[in-house]
Amino acid sequence: MRVRSGDISKIIEYFKHTEIDEKTLNRLFYYSLFDFRSFELDEDFFPAVMVKDFREKTRNILKKIFTQKQPRVYNFLKSRKDFNEFETKVIGTDILGRILISKQLSYLGLKAKVRKTSDFDLEINNINIELKRICLWSSYSDYLFKFLDKINKGDNYIYVVACTHPFVIEKIIPKHKNLKIFNKYIDKIVKSHYIAEKLIDNKNVKFVIGFIDRDGRNGYSLQSLCKEIQQKVKEFGD
Repeated sequence: MRVRSGDISKIIEYFKHTEIDEKTLNRLFYYSLFDFRSFELDEDFFPAVMVKDFREKTRNILKKIFTQKQPRVYNFLKSRKDFNEFETKVIGTDILGRILISKQLSYLGLKAKVRKTSDFDLEINNINIELKRICLWSSYSDYLFKFLDKINKGDNYIYVVACTHPFVIEKIIPKHKNLKIFNKYIDKIVKSHYIAEKLIDNKNVKFVIGFIDRDGRNGYSLQSLCKEIQQKVKEFGD
């Protein structure tokens, strides 16, 4: 079974008209940041058992959202084989991440258009938004330079970087005090990447870089990311 353009349109519409709690949105967004097929090539960081577990958790969340009343979507979730196609065409292409950002922004009163095929991923009030998923930061510079090559001086852009990691930090750093120190360290690393915005010094390009925790702890959530997007949109209007 193949995922077609019409199926993706149905997915976008269904998310748009369905009430989904923010905890579920955040957790699904967290899993959407992982491109499982590329991770299979790097078993040092992403062992096969973890990849399989993440896939199943993603599929199970989607099955709770999409029911048999939406057969054109639900059929891709019934089996692992069918889910592979969904994973390739919807998750691996950032489509799911775009949809979830759009949904969260709608809860903040901001209408975002999800682009299925375009140079950029979302649009808000004629502002082009580029979404990049980062898990190990190894491709950050390549993504940034490709983005800069695409922009035009007359248009406005927001470069959104949603970053995370697959590790259960509580098992690595069990003491709460040390975990708090580690989280602050990660926060500083994330914020250090805003230097690119200062160096570019282009008024029509704004950056939103956020760390996403699976459970949205300490404000590291899809909601926080979208609130920052909302603020950047407002700055363009000021």
